Formats: sequence, C-alpha cells, structure tokens
Amino acid sequence: MLRQVRDAVVGLANGRRQGEWLMPGGSWSPHEMPGRAMLRGGGGVVQVGYDTAQSHRAVYSAIDLLCRLIVWQMPFEAYRKSVRVDLPEIVVNPDPQPQLLAEHWRAGAFEATILRGYACGVVTDASPLGHPTRIHLCHPDALAWDRDRHTGAVTWKLGGEKVDLWQTGGDLWVAPAPRVPPGGVVGLGVLRYARDAIALGLTASRYASDYFGAGGTPIVHAKVTSRKDLDDDQIEVLRSRIVSATQGRQPLVTGSNLELDKLAVTAEDSQFLATIAANVADVAGFFGVPAESIGGQSGGSLTYATVEGRNLELLTNTVGAWMRWWAATLSALTPGVTLKLDPEALLQTSVRALYETIATGVGRGTPGVLTPNEGRAWLGYGRVDDPAADQLYLPSSVVPIPNPTDPITAGVAP
Repeated sequence: MLRQVRDAVVGLANGRRQGEWLMPGGSWSPHEMPGRAMLRGGGGVVQVGYDTAQSHRAVYSAIDLLCRLIVWQMPFEAYRKSVRVDLPEIVVNPDPQPQLLAEHWRAGAFEATILRGYACGVVTDASPLGHPTRIHLCHPDALAWDRDRHTGAVTWKLGGEKVDLWQTGGDLWVAPAPRVPPGGVVGLGVLRYARDAIALGLTASRYASDYFGAGGTPIVHAKVTSRKDLDDDQIEVLRSRIVSATQGRQPLVTGSNLELDKLAVTAEDSQFLATIAANVADVAGFFGVPAESIGGQSGGSLTYATVEGRNLELLTNTVGAWMRWWAATLSALTPGVTLKLDPEALLQTSVRALYETIATGVGRGTPGVLTPNEGRAWLGYGRVDDPAADQLYLPSSVVPIPNPTDPITAGVAP
C-alpha cells in the first residue's frame, strides 16, 4: 500500500491515479473530508477553502510577506557541537522535483502549516539511518487521521490510503504548527479560526465587484403615475428598459407619467471601504503581522521611525517564533546537527548602516567585539592573511585591570 502511494507521488506514471491532491502545482482537488475540505463562514454566504481564502488580499499578502521574510531572505546555518558545518541535504535539496529550489519547498510547507496547521508529504529518499533527505509535499487537505479513544493510537490516511509516519517505519512526514491544542494531533491553522473574518472580507469585495460589474448602476425606484397597478409582464418590460439604458450609459427618455427616484449610494458605501479596511486589520491580527505591512491601517497612533524598527517589531512578535519552528522541524530530520536561521537580512536597512555597524563591532577608538576577519565574513568578504586581522582591537590607552587569579594580568606568568 505504501509503495502505491510512493509510486503515485514520485513517478506520476498513472496520471491522476490518486487524484489531483498529489500534483505539484495547479489547482488542488482536496480529498473528501466533511468539515475539513471547505469551511463555511459569513452565515453561509461565502465558502472559505484553502484556495478561496487566498483570494482575500490580506490573507495572500500576509502569507506572501512571511514567506519572503522567513523562507527567501533568511539563510540557514548548520552547527555540530557549536562548530559551523555544511548544510544537510534536507535543507539544500529537499524536493525530488528537479525544477524546484529548496526555498520553493519550504514556502509550500510554510503556507500549508500557517493555513491548515500542519505540512505533510511522502518521504521519497532517506539516509542510511532512515532519516528523510527528500520529501514530496502533499496538499494538507489530502491528509486525514483518527485517534482511538481508548488507546490513543492515531491512524493516518493520505488520499484515502492508510500510511504510517516515517518515525514508525512508514513514508509519511507530518510537521505540526507551533501551537498544538491539548490532546491534539496537529497544530492550529489560521483558516479554521479566521474563516468568519475571511468570509466577511470576501463578501464585501464581491459586493463591490458586483456593483461596478453592473456599471455602477444605483438602485432606482420607478413609479408609473398614470396607473395604479402593473402586471408582472409590464413590470419586467419597464425594468428591462431602465436597466438596458442605464448600463449602456444611454439617455433614458420617459413621459411625464413616469417618476424615477434614485436611491443614492456613496462611493464609500458601494465599496465597503471602512468595512474592508477594518477587515484587513482583523485578518492581519490572525497572522500576527502589522496591518501596515500588508497595505492596511492599524487604527492606532503607533508609527515607526525607520524600516528597521518595524521589522524588529515583526521579528520579535511573529517571525522569531516561526524561525524557531523551522529550525526545530528540520533539525529533527538531521540528528547531531543543529539548524539556525540568520535574521540579519531582515534587520538590514542600508549598506551604509550595515558598514557602520560592522565598523563599530570591529572597534574605532573603543575595544572591539569582532575581529576584522569576522567583520569581513559578516559582509560576505573573504579572509585576509594578516595575523592582526584575527586579533580584537584594543586601544593603547586601555590597560587591563590586574586580576589576582589570572597569572597573565597579575604579571606572574612564567
């Protein structure tokens, strides 16, 4: 059974044998799971699903912002017992598809995790010790599970096929989101809890689109003064003539026995501008990003003096936790190697500010905390073969205070 799932993922030899959920791109057809494939919000007006949710500007922008910051702008670093080592295969080339980069793979896994609360995939290659080195990502809606209420054992199904986790000898990889509810199997996703807010935004946008799709025609009350009652056919003929003339921007010619009262709608009301603005801020809160970062308004008086200040706030409140999650998730696949993400790129504001920061670290009139070679490495430059470049700068005016327990500063060293 596991071989069938793996063949469908790796070879795709039988077309859409397991359904479109295993295809690496395009539109997804989620596995039939009541209450999971689609979430209804907004009083049943709009169905909020995995794909339809991202047609909401704030949802798409928030995910795109976090993906660009965490996946594309922050490089990984690998350490073994505090010593920098080469990046493992699961970081360098995790996807079995040759046209995709490692960043594409991580972006897909991150998107699924933040929306659904987990990422999942099928292990296609492993190290001699059995740890995954390549994983084909699957759509999160293809995964289902059931927990035995007596034993607590969890049964997993991927596209309707029973599978086991790679930790227990199977081929399934699951990465829960940072927040897992008590007794939960996977993490909490934004889509489940923000569905009403997302549905509200989609409904408001749809109303504005429909309004202007009709030519911006306001609602009109037509009254025939010469007749007390009209039959259905007469009402329909009159309505069609008015709609045809107003939508085509043609003059509407009537007799004195027809009165038209336009129900005025302001531009703000027709586009739900206030509702949409408030909704963007509401949705941004679910993702933990400032509304200003995705084109919204916070509604408060908080401003940032610099881009660095805003990025630092975002790093502290949201990005930092996701960085730790990524490092822990992939470190679990690389025993003996600790992975870290470098947030330096997020905090860089200008080349001048970066060079001034490095110069301060190396030391100019004050003791340095970086050697010149360490400063060059920070900027991406190579080392220089000068012994002084590996020495911390210490001004000649600075004299170490003798320490009786230190034979060097106490002057008693042999």
